[in-house]
Amino acid sequence: GGPRFATHAFTDGLERAAAAPAGLTALLFSVRAEGLFGRYAADALPSYLSGLLIGAEIAHALAARPAPGAAGAAPLIVVGAQALEQRYLFALERAGAAARPAAGDATFTGLAGIARAAGLLA
Repeated sequence: GGPRFATHAFTDGLERAAAAPAGLTALLFSVRAEGLFGRYAADALPSYLSGLLIGAEIAHALAARPAPGAAGAAPLIVVGAQALEQRYLFALERAGAAARPAAGDATFTGLAGIARAAGLLA
């Protein structure tokens, strides 16, 4: 398998990105520094980087949404491969956003719908 998932490094990345989403470029350079200074083992750095990227994406997206509990603040639906979906659900929960995974195989359902609309399937 690939590198292990390091929850502590991922969570740290989420928190740093949420605190400074506009500073993502500078935060990306911190990945190398964290490895050089021994804060994280080499196999935890991908989790930290993932936390930075997902954290910045979520901070920007939530800034444009109604506050949780406000009118129009429906739960977000997360679609993706299970491991990535779980990271987004974890990050959204930490950010206080209501979210749930998509039901069933959303990729297959979506592609089948497109194929039907294009007349490729009956």
